[in-house]
Amino acid sequence: MKIPADTRLYDLAPSPNCMKARIGLNLKSVPFKKIAVDPANRATVVKASGQPLTPALLANSSVLFDSHAILRWLDGNVKEGPRLFSPDYQIMKQIEEWESFARGGLGRSVRPMFGMAFGRIPVTDEAVAAANAAFAEDSARVEDALTKGPWLVGGQLTAADVMVATNLFYATQPEQEVVRNLPFWAVFQRFDLGPNRERTRDWVARVMAWDCWLNPAATFVPRGSAAISKGGSSRRGSAAAGKTAASRASSAKKSPAKPAKKAAKAKPAAKSAKSKPAPKSKKSKRGKK
Repeated sequence: MKIPADTRLYDLAPSPNCMKARIGLNLKSVPFKKIAVDPANRATVVKASGQPLTPALLANSSVLFDSHAILRWLDGNVKEGPRLFSPDYQIMKQIEEWESFARGGLGRSVRPMFGMAFGRIPVTDEAVAAANAAFAEDSARVEDALTKGPWLVGGQLTAADVMVATNLFYATQPEQEVVRNLPFWAVFQRFDLGPNRERTRDWVARVMAWDCWLNPAATFVPRGSAAISKGGSSRRGSAAAGKTAASRASSAKKSPAKPAKKAAKAKPAAKSAKSKPAPKSKKSKRGKK
């Protein structure tokens, strides 16, 4: 199915559910227009979709709401990009198990966190401690799964990663400025996955690099690329790639041995070119031999 250029996503940017939809659209290389929804006045999304919740997607004659339904629709109708679900029965069952976990299991930590952020639940030390205990227990399951590979199911990025990582995102203490400028960031700072969750934090960052709200440079990566199958990142300007590049640059500064060797090779060539241009080719030939 050809997706029209005027595909519209009714969007509430900080929402994990909207993150899922944006990541799915970017993974599938679908251009779309974001229409911001005011949480205090949802008339625009009600008029477009007949219900008040975000995300809602309008593409062709289709109107979709619920982030998981949007991911399924994208995978069933857009052939570009990676498969978010699977034709393999056992892998599909695993994806759906993680989906149930994202909808239900993570609710005991994610819902209280958002309830406190939006003032629906009083922010108390006891409530924060209970949510953090749930985050620690639930993220332990994710951490264990990631010891077997870079993604949750089948060795490549699937809907399972998108559904779960977005729900854990705010508990990873993200560093993006757009997040830290949120009015309720002070509440989110009180939540954390717990100690020894390095694999989970790295995995969440790799998934979230596909979200154009957090990473405006997020672009489509062809099927079979390292970013999808091996946990790498070949996306231009991705957060994960940026961190890798920064760490390499830092290592290069600390280790001057390699630049010194390059300079040593370059000097004789420059000197030879200035003083004896004619015999240069003979010398270079002997050097090659």
